[in-house]
Amino acid sequence: MCWRGGGRSVGESVRGVGGVIAAYVLAGRGQKRAGIGAVAAGVVLGGAVMVIGLTIETDRERIRVATERFVERFVAGDSGALDGMMAERVALLSAGSSVDADRDLLISASRATPISEFAYSGLGSTIDTPNSGRTRFSVRTTHSGLYTGRVNSAWELEWARGQDGQWRIVTFECLHIFNRAPGTQWVEWARRVSR
Repeated sequence: MCWRGGGRSVGESVRGVGGVIAAYVLAGRGQKRAGIGAVAAGVVLGGAVMVIGLTIETDRERIRVATERFVERFVAGDSGALDGMMAERVALLSAGSSVDADRDLLISASRATPISEFAYSGLGSTIDTPNSGRTRFSVRTTHSGLYTGRVNSAWELEWARGQDGQWRIVTFECLHIFNRAPGTQWVEWARRVSR
């Protein structure tokens, strides 16, 4: 398992720097023309890698972007979008332990939870097999209603690629709330606001 953040590869920068180093070495040997060629080759190669990197989206990037979209749709209470982003059966976990809830609770809570502000931070993503991967994120939300105040939490989503090629959430896990083990209180809170 290799968790990676959301940034792109630095391959284009490495190639550009490699060209500059080669130019420096060649210039020191009196081969200035070859040095200029090395810089040009490094820049062209770095540019090509950058263009390729911008046009190809990896599975890890797909689930990272889908996670951001899921959080935005949850905060907006867009139950239709959430429904399409989740598998028919979604396991809900709290710090590794199964909880007595399902995807319907998530959808209901999204519609019923008044969130006035939120800040999302991706913590990484990984592809475990060609058809499964996970993302982690933290979110700070400001609520009003049944609970009023700011909530800091971290979550992990497990994604599976369906036969239609679409990535969908199959596991939704609370890692911590208020920097503490979550227990099952968040599930009870979600049930109360969903009524």
